[in-house]
Amino acid sequence: GDEFFQAFEAADLRGALVIPGDVAVSGMLDRLTAIFRGGITNPFNLISSGFEAFCAAIGVGTSQEGFNRGTSRGWGISVPGVLAADAAGRGKPLLRAVLVGLLVAGPLSFLPYDDIPAPTELVLGRPATDEDNSFLLFTLVVDGALALLLAGITLSAFLVSFIQERDEHMATQLLDSVALLERLREAPEVSEKPLWCRWLKQSRAVSYPAPPEPQANGAPGTAKAVDVETRFVSPRWLPVRPRPAPTELGRSEEATFRQRPGALPLLTVRRPLASGQLRRLSFFEPRFLNMMDTLVAAGAIVPGLELAVVHAALGADRPTSLGQGTLPGGGSSMMVEVDAVLDGPGRIVQVEKMWEAVGKDGRRRWRLEVRGTDECFSVHDCDLASDELGVLWATDRDPSPPGNGEAGRSSSSKSPRRLRCVAVVGLLHVNGVVKGLVENMANGTLSD
Repeated sequence: GDEFFQAFEAADLRGALVIPGDVAVSGMLDRLTAIFRGGITNPFNLISSGFEAFCAAIGVGTSQEGFNRGTSRGWGISVPGVLAADAAGRGKPLLRAVLVGLLVAGPLSFLPYDDIPAPTELVLGRPATDEDNSFLLFTLVVDGALALLLAGITLSAFLVSFIQERDEHMATQLLDSVALLERLREAPEVSEKPLWCRWLKQSRAVSYPAPPEPQANGAPGTAKAVDVETRFVSPRWLPVRPRPAPTELGRSEEATFRQRPGALPLLTVRRPLASGQLRRLSFFEPRFLNMMDTLVAAGAIVPGLELAVVHAALGADRPTSLGQGTLPGGGSSMMVEVDAVLDGPGRIVQVEKMWEAVGKDGRRRWRLEVRGTDECFSVHDCDLASDELGVLWATDRDPSPPGNGEAGRSSSSKSPRRLRCVAVVGLLHVNGVVKGLVENMANGTLSD
């Protein structure tokens, strides 16, 4: 954990985009269940796959040639060798756990068991005969074999779902992120480029004053030392502005986005929304509940209420100023910093239904059904801002003239250096991620 957080701080200090690349816990549990069920019908095939996944993860039985494909090269590790390195420094937590287990189990072996009847005598209520003992031995052998088989299925399902498939997902996530950031850095037309945005939003756990205005260097509060020669792209820190006046909300006018007099709430979605496509939204965060309350108080009705959505290809939330009591400007240490790469045009959506509800967790919710319209707009041509609670609002503005030095523009013309990426994973995932990257590079997915 300490090393992971140090890697995060180093990347953040360097101005890098930090991407959580792991599988969602719910997805891993679903896969674990599905693989376990399949292993019941074909146990030996699953146990074989689990054994191969284990050997590959710890680096046993895998030659260095297994990480090389054509001109692509990769270097794996031997987990036992790593644990033994540095005077077994990395293996000490494991050794401590084994020692504690022995200390707990050792005294149990000295407990008196002489007065406890034999198991067969407890079951039969009489002394056991030779036939009883033979039957008991047969039963123990069968039960033990079934228990070992079930344990093998369970362990193999865990190794395949939590190790092998996670490695494949993380390698794919890294390659997709690299491809997206290459577009962010090198696309010739601004309108075709993704947009990396960063803003502050309200935590669901703590209320706090309005976030401080970003300073001239783009970061709220304090400056960060950044190596400008290796910082190819940088996020656009969105300004914090008061929420638009109620008279500018909830309007339904037959006008294009450019002709609308007021601001529209801009929602980031994980999957692009096509024209005519219907999607359900559920708002439970305080910022969105407050937004909907404001819209309804301003007279918003359906049909007629319009919102804007944009696909966020990458996104990450993280608390700001961990370990500090307050932020400069009086903010709480539980304020959340949002990183999002907006990919593709924004789309106007019509709200067809909206209603208040209560979720299974007992929290209040706003539920909406929205349908995509034919009207799209470029996020580069919008004036994007965050309100005091962290909701994005978009208003139209004239496109920026070329060469104005807008944040997030490509600097590849000044520096041809390659885009570098670092994946921080646990020891059992190193070999799988390296092998996945090498195989994709050999297939042409990644050029270098």
